[in-house]
Amino acid sequence: MFAKVSKSSEWGKKTLFEWTILCRCSGVVFPMSMLCAVPNAVIAGVLQRVWPNGSMSLFGEDGGILTETIVWSGFTFLLGFLVVFRTSQSYARWWEGCSA
Repeated sequence: MFAKVSKSSEWGKKTLFEWTILCRCSGVVFPMSMLCAVPNAVIAGVLQRVWPNGSMSLFGEDGGILTETIVWSGFTFLLGFLVVFRTSQSYARWWEGCSA
């Protein structure tokens, strides 16, 4: 009914083994996703550090796209709609494959 609690030395070996499986290069998506995500996260962090209010000095203080809520809300609505549409389409295809 309850899982056996392992010793701390066994836990460390198991965790290390799981990380090696997670970070192997063939057959796992994690290394490729990190290859795409880490540089973008660094760029986003640098831009946030340089321009914390969302506006560049090139456009003036009021020209930032992050300060205009209409553009931001329209973008997030469109992105959310596309995610929901694609998810429902993929679920419908999966369900059709299971029931066929």
